[in-house]
Amino acid sequence: MLINDDGISASGLLALKQKLDKLGRVVVVTPKEEKSGIGKAITSAEHVRIEETRLSDSSKAYATSGTPADSFLLGMFKILKQPPDLVVCGINLGPNLGIDDFLNSGTIGAALEATIHNVPAVAVSYCKQEIDDQKADKSKITLAELEIAASVGHKIIEHVLEKGLPPDVDLISVNVPENADCTRLKVT
Repeated sequence: MLINDDGISASGLLALKQKLDKLGRVVVVTPKEEKSGIGKAITSAEHVRIEETRLSDSSKAYATSGTPADSFLLGMFKILKQPPDLVVCGINLGPNLGIDDFLNSGTIGAALEATIHNVPAVAVSYCKQEIDDQKADKSKITLAELEIAASVGHKIIEHVLEKGLPPDVDLISVNVPENADCTRLKVT
């Protein structure tokens, strides 16, 4: 299952989906609109709607009126009706590095909701300086610009699908910096 917090039209969602399609069946369930900074919020005061839609590559996806964590729950209990093998969140357009990002990120919030339900999760974020400085127009970030982040995410996700998460690890958060060099990766 693929989720993000930047909305159904986000370039990061499509960049990662194109890589994940090579690994198996990918079901996209994500908020219709951007829900950044919402953490692991769950909608309780209203009904959350699911709309079947198409991504720009013409593949089927589900857009929800709720949060990223709501999207996980709807995906697992209403669309798939069983736990997915893995929840992938991203590519988030912005960093998820410190405790404030960890607690506030809708991307991490969806991953946390998955882990609560014993589903392994990987979150992938692209750390561009303009995004950090809140000067970037996220809609102008291209698939080509996200290629390295998508490739790094793909390699990690492929490893997790084949070997599982390391012992005592429920969630992996991957942050790929702008101008990353795939030959110099550091696991922290």
